[in-house]
Amino acid sequence: MILLDFLMNHKILLIGTVLINLGLLFTVARSRSIKNTILRELFYIPARKSKTNAVVLGGLALSFSTLFVVYYFYSNSLMITLEKFSSLGFILSIFLVTIHGYLDDKFEISPRIKLLSQLFAVMTFSLFLVIILQREFIIFFIPIAVFWGFGTLNGSNLLDGLDTMTVKVSSVVFLTFYSIGFLYNIKNIILITPLLYIGICSFYFFNKEPAKIHLGEIGANLLGLTYIFLSSLIYINTFKEIGPSQAIFLSLLPLSIPMIELAVSFLRRLYFKKSPFKSDRLHIHHILTRERKYSASKAASATALIFLVPTLVCLFILQDNVVLTYFIHGFSSMGLYILVCYKYWKKDHDLEMQESIEVGKNLKSKNIKLISSKIVEDFEIIIDSEQKKD
Repeated sequence: MILLDFLMNHKILLIGTVLINLGLLFTVARSRSIKNTILRELFYIPARKSKTNAVVLGGLALSFSTLFVVYYFYSNSLMITLEKFSSLGFILSIFLVTIHGYLDDKFEISPRIKLLSQLFAVMTFSLFLVIILQREFIIFFIPIAVFWGFGTLNGSNLLDGLDTMTVKVSSVVFLTFYSIGFLYNIKNIILITPLLYIGICSFYFFNKEPAKIHLGEIGANLLGLTYIFLSSLIYINTFKEIGPSQAIFLSLLPLSIPMIELAVSFLRRLYFKKSPFKSDRLHIHHILTRERKYSASKAASATALIFLVPTLVCLFILQDNVVLTYFIHGFSSMGLYILVCYKYWKKDHDLEMQESIEVGKNLKSKNIKLISSKIVEDFEIIIDSEQKKD
């Protein structure tokens, strides 16, 4: 009821948000046929390795519509002072991830620069938390904010692997935010969350299989930042009522979903004695599409369902014990994730080990001596094209 009354009184906000999203998405979708050379060069970025000739920059619509929504609330005095400080940090961070994301989509910048850029954006936002947090908690909570923020951005990137996957998984995250806003009567969470979700709904029509548009680096990073911003609003509006510690766990609860994706990937690689920073194709969407032969849409729905079930259960018990609910949500979501994927991870690991053994045997059978690469500084291969005659 609060939301409907608000939208009736702020029709410009609603109409503007819808038009920005649809207008930019239509422009990006038709960028291939734009006649103006400069505009075409600006908007037309083919998605790498796309089988459907999709383009990226779907995140550009999310970026502009998010800026419009947050600035509207800020400029129309619809926020309290602490919320305004958080909004300023969010707006600055949006500019940073939009510029960085566009450059990465256009020119594919190096992973190291990408990580540094993400870290800079998160730290920029975190600096504004100094004003929001109580002084006695800053020393503990600022590192937490940077760690969770950086993890959320990268987790959101990992969850952007299939057509409609980001749409469906982010729907679970936005539902979690809205439910917390409803349970704890946080007015601006109830109002802002659906307005930001309009961008996701608009994007769905261009991203459903076969996708015409992908979010690109802008969209994945922006969603991560949006989650952090909404979490800060939860903290601002609950720390006096339930205490700072409880408010921290409450605000981190919706961030569990992108963090779980990152944590499982990290721990899986450590468990199988691989570099935790080395990319692979063993994420849940790879397992569902490659091993279980799901379509992209079905795999995205299954992934969202794995996160949705624990989330709905935990929302029912949230107000009884916030801290306990946080851990129940995290471990149960991770448990479901691992249950679906573990046997395929093990199968892949065993196959890899077997292949290594067979390669070693084949090499030894050819009288080639195997030595550790650690004791070799340099080497060269010489191919002798002349064959000896008996």
